[in-house]
Amino acid sequence: MTCAKYEIGSLRQSVTIQAKDRVTDGQGGFIVSWVTVSGAPTRAMITAAPGAEKWGFMRQAPGNTLKMVTRWFDGATAAQRVLWDGNEYAVLGVVDADGLEAWLDWRLSDGVAS
Repeated sequence: MTCAKYEIGSLRQSVTIQAKDRVTDGQGGFIVSWVTVSGAPTRAMITAAPGAEKWGFMRQAPGNTLKMVTRWFDGATAAQRVLWDGNEYAVLGVVDADGLEAWLDWRLSDGVAS
């Protein structure tokens, strides 16, 4: 499938999209941990984006900023994080790239989401 901007064959990087989850600690409390988002894409196209780029809700991205493109899936949010090439990336924002629910444009920062 293609759109004016992207093709399936360009999704060459392996990624894991994670979300925070509360897990019981066995003593009546909870521990916050990261879990893989079910149904999230595992292939992406990742390219460098200028550092300190303003995007989304005018949030400024510290450090290195990356642009990631994946197939669209329901439930993508800026509260998630991405694991790629042994590193953790905070999600600064995610938008429907074509308005057709086919592709998602993500902005990532090497500032770790905690």
